[in-house]
Amino acid sequence: MNQSLTEIGEEVLKILKEEDRFQVVTHVFPDGDGIGSSLATYKLLKNLGKKVQVHIDSTVPYQYQFLPQAQVLTERVLPEVRARVLIVLDSSDLARIAPCTQEMEEFEYIINVDHHHHNSQFGHLNMVDPGASSTTEMLFYLFWERVEIDYDMALCLYTGLVFDTGRFQYANTTQRSHHMASHLIGLGVNPNYVFRNVYENQPPGVLDLYARALQRAHFHRDTGLIHSYVKLQDLQDHSLSFSVSERVIDFLRSVRGVSVAAVFKEYEKGYRVSLRSTGDQDVSKIALSFGGGGHPMAAGFEWHGEMAACLMRLQQEIQRQPKSK
Repeated sequence: MNQSLTEIGEEVLKILKEEDRFQVVTHVFPDGDGIGSSLATYKLLKNLGKKVQVHIDSTVPYQYQFLPQAQVLTERVLPEVRARVLIVLDSSDLARIAPCTQEMEEFEYIINVDHHHHNSQFGHLNMVDPGASSTTEMLFYLFWERVEIDYDMALCLYTGLVFDTGRFQYANTTQRSHHMASHLIGLGVNPNYVFRNVYENQPPGVLDLYARALQRAHFHRDTGLIHSYVKLQDLQDHSLSFSVSERVIDFLRSVRGVSVAAVFKEYEKGYRVSLRSTGDQDVSKIALSFGGGGHPMAAGFEWHGEMAACLMRLQQEIQRQPKSK
């Protein structure tokens, strides 16, 4: 008989309390939910007196450097501290996580906490709820009334919630999301403090970057796709980090008549392609066809080839996928 999410959650909490060595990871190119859930879990485990290692595959994006203990995400993992438990957060598949310092078979338990509906159920314990707005929302309800949520945890959880609900604008925003936000604000979280750091903390040079990206935008009216791109040279010209290009897609998505927005963000190995839907396309299915993943309204994948070839195939996938409504 399949276990309920409540039963799985109880098993997860038991392991968190009884085991003593943990490694925490999230997906590559981590976003607000991946980082927020990782840091909240890290702080909980430290509060419980555990040995915990947490890392990502890059430097911490500037938007999230204000979060408590953000610096631990860039610390080198000590190879002599062998973890018994691997906690994978906000990742639909093991292929999409930051590299681990141990082989998978070395872990006694792999705990998979995620809300992507294409999750491959790769863990020994799979706490997967596609109905949740975010992984941070799942963690909140796992912790709530079972363990103490301190201010640092609350701030990280709230940040992940704000990011994955699109500041409470996306269709995944529910009554549970607002209940969680209300409780975290009651613990001292200042919504304006989070908003200013994540969304109004742009570095100098960002206006020129946005101008370049918007000038390159092209609307393919036959497929409803609008796309643009950010070159690595654009970032280097103004000493900007990769994460600064994150918001370009919001401008493209807002254009009337657009079905899918795409931004090709160049990095050393190729392109990181972000997708956003305006509601009538499930972009997670499109991303999945490229080996990526995400949500119906927001998804992404990596492409290691010419942008033109990817763009052609992307339009074919949009035409192939059925409309969501």
